[in-house]
Order: sequence, then structure tokens, then C-alpha cells
Amino acid sequence: MVFKSTMGDVAIPETVDMHQIVFSGYKKHLNRYAMIDAATGATVTYAELIKKVDHLSAALHGELALQKWDVVGVFAPNHIQFPVVIHAVIKAGGSVSPANPTYNVDELAYQLKDSRAKYLFVHPTFIATASAAAAKVGIPESRIILFDDGPVNKSGGRFRSISQISDANYVPAPVVKFSRQEIKEQPAYLCYSSGTTGLSKGVQTTQYNVIANILQYDKFQEKAKDLREGDVWTGVLPFFHIYGLTISLHICFHRGYTLVVFPKFELPLFLTSLAKYNVTTAQIVPPIALALAKHPMVDQFKFPKLRGLMSGAAPLAPELVTAIHKRLGVTLFQAYGLTETSPAATIMPIALALKYPKSIGLLIPSVEARLVNPDTEKDVGFNKEGELWLRGPNIMKGYHNNPTATANSIDKDGWFHTGDIAVVDENILFYTIDPLEGIDQVQRPSTSRAELEAYLLKHPAVANAAVTGQPDEADSEVPRAYDVLKVGLEPMSC
Repeated sequence: MVFKSTMGDVAIPETVDMHQIVFSGYKKHLNRYAMIDAATGATVTYAELIKKVDHLSAALHGELALQKWDVVGVFAPNHIQFPVVIHAVIKAGGSVSPANPTYNVDELAYQLKDSRAKYLFVHPTFIATASAAAAKVGIPESRIILFDDGPVNKSGGRFRSISQISDANYVPAPVVKFSRQEIKEQPAYLCYSSGTTGLSKGVQTTQYNVIANILQYDKFQEKAKDLREGDVWTGVLPFFHIYGLTISLHICFHRGYTLVVFPKFELPLFLTSLAKYNVTTAQIVPPIALALAKHPMVDQFKFPKLRGLMSGAAPLAPELVTAIHKRLGVTLFQAYGLTETSPAATIMPIALALKYPKSIGLLIPSVEARLVNPDTEKDVGFNKEGELWLRGPNIMKGYHNNPTATANSIDKDGWFHTGDIAVVDENILFYTIDPLEGIDQVQRPSTSRAELEAYLLKHPAVANAAVTGQPDEADSEVPRAYDVLKVGLEPMSC
């Protein structure tokens, strides 16, 4: 049985590029703040953002000689220059591969090599790791560019900054045109994900995928009667992950909203900013929801403009929905998606969230779903558990350099097999039950159990390893590891 979105379909243009879609309405709000830095109070208007993107795009061509579809790595925490970098690269015709800033040298080098990155933009705090990883994969220092923050020159002037290359010999950027095939087929982003199982893989997200998710979100919120003007959102989700990347740095700017940017989640700063900047909607994860529901510090603040909290990345305890509404008078609602779905696939309408607190919501426009018995591969009906399969314009092109993994995840009819067990009711509301192949959420994007096991097996004393899930209030589930030591070794007493 194929379940279709109750929101209908949305027309997705195939010949308009992502930069045009994201900034299609910016002239209506040139003087509105596009971003506010929660930590410093620094602001960037839409007029300033467009200018910064244009200047860096020109520098990518003139100073760095970027060619069409060159891959640019980004290794930084959330920062007000992060969207400048990614949108400049896209406008210049490149692709972006954002990396987790907690990576060590080997982890970053793996992503840079696998994505075939030729350039690397780095926050100065992480230059030691970044330069070592770049050296391992052959990226020259002349192609390592620093964010303008903190001690940009502590490396002895070896690296240039974004402002230095943007302001040097400025010549307007050439207009890069994209064919219909390029918009639909070429990866705009290579975010790294465990997929439904296994080691980290580069997910090929095209401009068309992101454009689809932007317009799907627009129509969903319009149908749900929650599409507002002048909203203020939080940029606390990691920008290197597709959840923060699409929601905060594409949908937010497309809507002309203001984004309050947090370098990392710290409860005092988060609460202060919600109140100070009149945040209307905060995109969060379950650990933040738990803090809002239970931490005594929350009682010191009032949030008169806060209307909703959208939680994703891991299942949400329904008790939190009730607790937060009782405490704050704010509706907490769930959304579901993966890196492979760009990311949103379902969203709970805010008006239904309190009535159905366990649900991950309705399919967004133009998305179809099936629930399939993993043993028989036959569809199941209402209120029956099955693996969730999805199809729509927001489904990734595939896994980078990994046709086998792509074929194992997307079948010949275009259905993406999520690996998640779900149920659908008669209202076409979906509920997730469990991952088919274990993926654990550890206060950051998903880490597969296979990936953790592979890491443990690197230890010279470990012969075999297995990782299982263990329930946890703050994280929904945390991993628990079991190791088998090599012959002749004894476990240490703790």
C-alpha cells in the first residue's frame, strides 16, 4: 500500500538553481537581520549577507581558481560566516562537504579524501587538526582559508582569512549557469552519514533535493496554517549536519527570517537568547527538550514570542511534549528525516502535536511512503509495523563513490529503504518504533553501531566487539559496547 501526502504535491522547478531559490525574496527585507551571533551580538543584514556571498564567490574564482564542481570542505562550528562560505561556493559552481568539527585528524582526512575536496575553510580554533588532515590528502596551505574569528594569525601568517581573500582585488563574480541535468544530478552537498547501517558515507544531496525540501516545507506550513512572516529562528543545530544545514541555512533565509546563531549549545546562552531576541520557533533535539522541561534555570525566563519547538534527529518521549506545554505554554512537535531525505520527510502540524505526542507527523508534500515487512517484503496496512520506505524529490542521488550502498538503499523503483521500523494510523500519521539496523543518537547526528564497532576493533587488544543500544533519558538511546580481548590478555579491573 502506498501512502501519499495528505498535503498534496508541490511543483519543483528544474531549471532554477538553489542560490536563486534561497535568496529569491531578499530584496523585500534588505535591512532585516539575516543573522545574530548569540555569543557576541554581532549582526548581519540580508543586504550584507548577499554582499559577503558575492565577494567570496568572486574570490573563489579569482583568488583560488575554483572550477565548476570542485569540492570545498568546511571544518568549523556554527558561525555567522558558515552560510557565507557555503552559499558562495554554491554560487561559484562548487560543491560543499561540511565536516564535524569534533573530528580528529584521521577522521577529517578520510572525509576530505573520500569527497575529493580541493579546498578547506577552517575555524582558527581547529587549524592544527585541519592542516594536518589537509597535508595527509595533499591539499596545499594556499587552499586552506580561515574564518575571521579569534587568533587568525597565530599560525604565523601561513593562512589567509575569508576577509583577506574577499577584499583582495575584488572583481564581480562571473555568473555561473546550471543546466537542468546539473541541478538534478550533481551533488551540491556531501554530508557524511552512517546511512541506514555501516561506516560513514558521503550523501550526494543535489540542488534539486534542497530546493524540493524548501518548497515542500513552505507548502506544508501553508497547509498547516503556520506559515508566518518575520519569524526568528535558532541556529543551534550543527550546520555541518543536514538538519541544521537545510533548515537553518536554506529554509530560514528563503523565508526571510532572522537566524540566531549559537556556536554550540549552552543552556544559559540559549535561554537568554530565546528571550532577548524574541525567538518564535526553535529547532532542537531531544536533549535540549529535556533541559527545557526539567532544568530549574528555565523558570528564570519568559518567552513571550516563542510559538513552537521542532524536535528531530532522535525519537522524542511523549511526556516531554506535555511537560513543556505545561511549563512554558509552548508546543513541542516532532519531525522525521535523514541525511538521505535532505532532511525532512514528515512533520507534525503544530495544531495536532498535543493530541498525538508520539507521532512524527504527516508526510510532507510530494512524498510517498510504504511500510514493508522486512522478512516477507510485503506491504503492511494501518497500525502494523513495517520498514519505512520513502520516495520523493528530496531523496538523495546516492552515496558518493559507493554504488553498492546506493543500490542496497534505493531500489529500482526509487524507494529509499530507511532502515527504520514505523507504523501509520488511519489519519496517515506516522510513528517510529525502532531502527532495523542499529543507529545510535549521541547528542549529535547518528552514529551507527557498525561504525562504533569498527573504531573499537582498531585497539590492539580487541579481537571482536559488539555494540547494542541502551535506553537513556537525555539521549533516547546510548550505545553499550561488549569487547572480546585477544588470546592471552586479561581484562583490567576498574
